[in-house]
Amino acid sequence: MTQTSGAVTGSVRVVDPADLYYAGGVDGTISGTITNGVLICTMSFATLRVPGCTETDAGQLTIATATTMSGTNIETNSCRPSVTSTITFLKQ
Repeated sequence: MTQTSGAVTGSVRVVDPADLYYAGGVDGTISGTITNGVLICTMSFATLRVPGCTETDAGQLTIATATTMSGTNIETNSCRPSVTSTITFLKQ
């Protein structure tokens, strides 16, 4: 991700071996803003591991360290009901 002032853009990779939609890893884009150490963002995944399914996520993550942030994420998937979960971002 790249931050210019409070604006954030970039790429994101989700890996969750226990989830059919993300097994093996899925690449997407991210955009948002950082205010007072909190990232409010939108992530889009045009291609998931299940053919024909897409997803857009809305996240609110608190910056914990120079390399991690975590918080709440709401997944809106075209092939299953919305899911709210806790996510963690790790700088690679």
